[in-house]
Amino acid sequence: MKRYSTMVDSYDDKFGSGMYAANGYSLYLSQSTILRCIEEICKRQSVHMPITIADFGTADGRTSLNLLNNAITTIQEMSGAAKPVMIYHEDQATNDFNLLYRVIEGTEDEGQDRLKLSSSVFQAAIGRSMYEECLPNNSVDLAFSSIVVHNLSRRPCRIEGGTLSCDGNEKEKALIKEQSAKDWERFVYLRGKELSPGGYLVVLNCGVDKTGKNLHPISGGMPRLGKLLNTMLQDGLITQEEFLDANFDVDIYRTEEDHSRPFTHGGMAKQLGLELVSVRSFINTLQHPTFDIVDKDAAAKAEYAERVVAGIKPWFYHVIYNGLSEKRPHEERKQLTDLYFDRMRAFAYDNHAGGTEIPLVETVVRKRL
Repeated sequence: MKRYSTMVDSYDDKFGSGMYAANGYSLYLSQSTILRCIEEICKRQSVHMPITIADFGTADGRTSLNLLNNAITTIQEMSGAAKPVMIYHEDQATNDFNLLYRVIEGTEDEGQDRLKLSSSVFQAAIGRSMYEECLPNNSVDLAFSSIVVHNLSRRPCRIEGGTLSCDGNEKEKALIKEQSAKDWERFVYLRGKELSPGGYLVVLNCGVDKTGKNLHPISGGMPRLGKLLNTMLQDGLITQEEFLDANFDVDIYRTEEDHSRPFTHGGMAKQLGLELVSVRSFINTLQHPTFDIVDKDAAAKAEYAERVVAGIKPWFYHVIYNGLSEKRPHEERKQLTDLYFDRMRAFAYDNHAGGTEIPLVETVVRKRL
């Protein structure tokens, strides 16, 4: 898996961390669930025992900062200010951990809150894949992740018709679904080994709701991303090989049933004493003034188009850039990638109805005492 390029950082900052703000902050729709888990842990633990929290796929730390502070406050209110708290920030070794520490120390953004560290609150970063063992067995009280576990551990095939599994043929879709099921079960198994008895895992994923609705960030939905890239192929701007290499290795189409399967079909999860507490799907509709304007003037269309690109570019930039041949100079790859998003902006300007809907699936798991 590859993290989006830091070349979009200035663009990302302009619009409030783009996808990580708009979609990553969907985590706060699970905040009450996570805090209830914290309360249950505090009730059963001695005030002298540390509570360990692990944030998987922490990225730059912005999306979970306030949640972690609320968790610390809840722990201290229930167990006292001296209650030890250990927080682990996990992400790939290629993650920008320097940026993470600037964010959580409050030195990156003016007016940004910082992590509530104290003599009893500690933190550490873990540069490992979420598909590896990241922490000792039976050492974590609460693990959570948001908009992360849709990433696959490997590319099972190349999608010939576009960039995502929705563009694939039946064989390609089946291979991606098979890899996705294995990855989800492995993630649950690894986190289950790390959970202490009585510990909780809360995962919020992009997925499919009960009606079959899926992520819709632009007119035409996710297939539009591949169609826009195909126009560059047809215009001779990129090669067939580059088009085939620009695959987004994710599964954003898992259902409630998919998320439940490790617990309903036996296997490793039950052997570890893991039980499914709940699984629910719901729609997060992103809000922006231009989304509600039916008869947009030119300025509203331009602002709407900019907002659409801001919601896609931070997480999709690397798909296009890394799909381009490494034989091309960096500047040429950057220009072609920027051209792709210029075409996306123009398309959104011409097709300016509606907003962004993000179907999410929340899964809560508990390890039996």
